[in-house]
Amino acid sequence: MSSLIEGLPHDVALRCLAFVPFYLHATLEQVCHSWRDAICSGEIYKVRSECGTAEDLLFVCCHDEENKWQFYDPIENFWVTLPELPGGRKHYFGVVSTHQKLFILGGLLINAIDPSIDEDFSCNEVWSFNPMTRKWSIQAPMHEARSLFACGILDGMIIVVGGMNKKFESTPKAEMYDPVKDVWIQLPDLPRICDSGICMGVVVGRKMHFIYKGLPIVQTFDTVEWRWTIEDYNWFSHIWLMTADRDRIYIMSQGYIFLQIGQDSKVVISADQFNLNDGMGMICFRGELYVIGGTLYTDRDYEYLSDVHVLTLSSDFRTCWITIAPMSRGYGSVLGCAALRV
Repeated sequence: MSSLIEGLPHDVALRCLAFVPFYLHATLEQVCHSWRDAICSGEIYKVRSECGTAEDLLFVCCHDEENKWQFYDPIENFWVTLPELPGGRKHYFGVVSTHQKLFILGGLLINAIDPSIDEDFSCNEVWSFNPMTRKWSIQAPMHEARSLFACGILDGMIIVVGGMNKKFESTPKAEMYDPVKDVWIQLPDLPRICDSGICMGVVVGRKMHFIYKGLPIVQTFDTVEWRWTIEDYNWFSHIWLMTADRDRIYIMSQGYIFLQIGQDSKVVISADQFNLNDGMGMICFRGELYVIGGTLYTDRDYEYLSDVHVLTLSSDFRTCWITIAPMSRGYGSVLGCAALRV
């Protein structure tokens, strides 16, 4: 019999606990030591995956003086705050999720005493958040300190490319992280770099696609051939935001949402309601497109936003915008967002 629930076999008791929503797991831990052990060891998460009760959650960090992250529960339609991220405040970091963890990579460290002092610099720190224990852990640092860079997940590995180094100079360096071994591997340098260093990247078709804002070329990395190639996709020179969902790339540009497949693009829907916004986040989540936060600028004033707009996508592109629960912690510029199944 199980020590989890009296009178039930251990496997059956685990399956019962697996049906409890993730946001209540902190409460489950308070019931008894055996329940806490089942949750913190990750045993219950394996069962959740097997019986189809795993949940997709959206993790977001906005402007917040205490470095707080939140996750959005789409079933309950509310936000839950995570423990504070250690290591000091950062901007322009990378964020991805893989192996059931959230990873925060590099970024520009903000002066803790006086944020207005211009003494910020890029770092190579890597932190992971384990939803099973709800704790942050330090991981092996990147070889190169960087901020404003591109990152993505390719075959379970984390790829980081370009950005600005510790001297705040554009870097061609690329590297790959193995979350299981906790080691970084150097990749070939980018063939071309841009002095501005402002870049974006997405993984599509098992390749890392890397672009500099304002340049028409796309540099792609193939882990099979282990090299970069340069292609002129003639993508939009005024890309505001970009995200990918499987083999589809969605771009916000010049008041529209575009679907980009290779060199072909088509308009999905108008996005002119965001024309006066800056610093928004955009991510594909559960087959929908989320536009999050940002700062609304007008001629006379500005407003920090916590709104979340969702675009329902369908195969025939009949679409509509809806709004969901606004973020309860943080507002304004979105520093990072990623989806994670737990």
